[in-house]
Amino acid sequence: MILISFLSKLETPIKDSDRGFLSLTGLNTVIFLVTLLICMGNASSPAASAQTPGTVHLQDFAPGIRINWMEKEVEVDSHVVLRQGMLELFACSPRTREHESILCIDARPTQVFQAMGLIGLESGHPPNWDSKKQRTIPPVGQKLILRVRYEQSGKTRTDDIFNWLWDDRNDRPVPRPTWLFCGSVVDANGTLAAEYEGTVVSVVDFYSSLISLSESYSSSNDELWLRPNTRKVPPENTPCTLLIRACPPESRHIDLQYPGCVFYEGKSVNYLQLLSRIRNDMQTLPGLFVTIHPDENVPDICTRTIRNLLIHNDLPPDQVEIDQENDSENQSVFGWFPRSRSLLFRSTFAVFRLVNSLYNIPLASLEIANYQIMAFHAEQQKRNRHARFTKQFGPNDNAQTHPFED
Repeated sequence: MILISFLSKLETPIKDSDRGFLSLTGLNTVIFLVTLLICMGNASSPAASAQTPGTVHLQDFAPGIRINWMEKEVEVDSHVVLRQGMLELFACSPRTREHESILCIDARPTQVFQAMGLIGLESGHPPNWDSKKQRTIPPVGQKLILRVRYEQSGKTRTDDIFNWLWDDRNDRPVPRPTWLFCGSVVDANGTLAAEYEGTVVSVVDFYSSLISLSESYSSSNDELWLRPNTRKVPPENTPCTLLIRACPPESRHIDLQYPGCVFYEGKSVNYLQLLSRIRNDMQTLPGLFVTIHPDENVPDICTRTIRNLLIHNDLPPDQVEIDQENDSENQSVFGWFPRSRSLLFRSTFAVFRLVNSLYNIPLASLEIANYQIMAFHAEQQKRNRHARFTKQFGPNDNAQTHPFED
């Protein structure tokens, strides 16, 4: 009742010297209360939001290789061998290309190939050069998800391997790539070429690649484009486990970056746009599988709250996966979400702190509710500007952008 009374007062105009008159409409208040009730349900029923871990069935397949039959995933023991320099591979086999690869696996490529086949992965062919047409034939194969698991500060971390790579040409992180199970080639003696070439996971074109990028990149030294992201790669000789599994045919990715940036399939979105696109994809892709990947600076509570929002929008819990969890100690939730100097934003933050103290609701849940209100409010302001322009200048028959619109 205290909250409702407080919010009803916010419906009266609030003067802000920078932004004029701001107010919460009745619709925004309803949206806030509905979202708040959902968040309270999450807070009071932690079991509902927790992931139920399934029984893991691990079986040793060969030295350094295990098969997780429950997850249909191949685990390959490895260790870090390179943190600086240009790359031609992400992972190589022993005594081959350690000078240009971040990881060296502790297994034979042929047995990795066999294990991948046992979990149902289908190989294609590596990139090759067409001498007649003087062009590269792109690789073909089943799409994969590649991750690496390791211990850091006494805790187990799991990273998507693209986070360990840095685009040297453009001096930026690597956009999420597509990995393919190429399968290498068999020579005249019946030996897999990756066995002596060491090309387990390649980032440039090799005819012998076991796993390769879907796009073509030259292996010429002058054209190498990747180097290790030293901020992410652990020290040399750190034991790691390379995790290989099939990419779900109807998968989507959400990337969370500091501060408060959300990307859906590589495009920046706000929370309302995110939920709208998820709903659209659920209609066209009944088996939609969503992976949430937070940056290392994003608190766990924010990641879990976004997961709960997706679940409350009818996405089944077993179709939402958090790619990694961060240590949220000493991390500020308020520091991650977008901030505003408006009096309205500061007022609702004050309400959230009050509600949090009374009901112990996660602050991230409250801030997402606040963000939704502000998104609706921004849309309303845009419509108001449009109405003022139309009233003053008449309809925009030429379908050009109004000067008052963003």
